[in-house]
This record gives sequence, C-alpha cells and structure tokens, in this order.
Amino acid sequence: MVVGGYTQQNEADHGEFKEVADFAVDELNRRSNAMYPLELKQIKNVETQVVAGTNYRLTLSVGGGPQNNAHDVTVVVFEGLDGNKEFVKHE
Repeated sequence: MVVGGYTQQNEADHGEFKEVADFAVDELNRRSNAMYPLELKQIKNVETQVVAGTNYRLTLSVGGGPQNNAHDVTVVVFEGLDGNKEFVKHE
C-alpha cells in the first residue's frame, strides 16, 4: 500500500460498491446524448483512496442498445464525509 495512493479492493467485496457504480452509470447517462442508456453489467475492479472522504476508482462493464455490446469504462467518484457523491472523471 502506498500512503495517499489507491488501495485495491477484494473482488469478493465488489458488491458493496454497487451504489457507487450505479451512481457513476447514471452520471455517464446524464452527460451523454446517446439514444440508448448504458446499463451496468459488471463491476470489474475497485480501488479506493481515503482523502477528506473517499475516492472510488471503478472499472465497469457497461452496455446498452439493441446489440447490448458491453465495453469497459473507468470512472472516479468522490464521496464526501457527508455521504454526498460527485462524479470526478471518466478515464
């Protein structure tokens, strides 16, 4: 572990991060002009960084539309000490 860096989370615990993943997918849809909304297919990777709250770096498999082609996206979501979430970036 690197002090101040991201910490890899156990794959078995990915389910506890679903609320953050759903928030990220909702934000991606809100910021997109896509005809079909993205849907969360799988949480592939989770890393956390404790700051004045928590940064979550998630790799998500998302898809949507008639072909429902899934692809991976990496996003960062910040959750403040008050529990409010903020979409930071899409990598």
